[in-house]
Amino acid sequence: MQELRDQLAPRGKLLTASVSGVIDDIGNSYEILELSRIVDFFNVMTFEVDLGNPPEFPNAEAAMQEFVTAGAPAIQLNMGIATYGIGGESGPIVQIPDVWAKYEVCQVHPTGVSIDSDATIIAKVAYIQTEGFGGAYVKSLDLDDFNDNSCNQGDYPVIQLIKDSL
Repeated sequence: MQELRDQLAPRGKLLTASVSGVIDDIGNSYEILELSRIVDFFNVMTFEVDLGNPPEFPNAEAAMQEFVTAGAPAIQLNMGIATYGIGGESGPIVQIPDVWAKYEVCQVHPTGVSIDSDATIIAKVAYIQTEGFGGAYVKSLDLDDFNDNSCNQGDYPVIQLIKDSL
């Protein structure tokens, strides 16, 4: 990573790392303090660790705090928020096993699919602000209701809710 940083820095380019939001993976996979001196941001993949527990997200909170405790400055951490749900076979359009796009959930209202509620998204944004984290990391813009065909909440309702919650 340092060699990559050395190549990017003179060009004024950023170096970010997407890292696991699973507690067991964090301590075993990363030298967080050393990496925090090399990368500009960590995109912490917390988007699937607590789906279905609205509006609480204790595993995501624990993951973010694990990075801080290990030496990463809070401002370097971006918390993951998903535009999709997990569970069931697959959505009727996306056809990825166990993945349901936001617009599919709005259309079909499947049982057994966990997706962040509006309350959870609002709570995550508040947590990001309270803890002084760098921001949100949104996975899969294409799985949000990008053209308001399904959710009747306007284009990109997840992105819009994040923005409106700031």
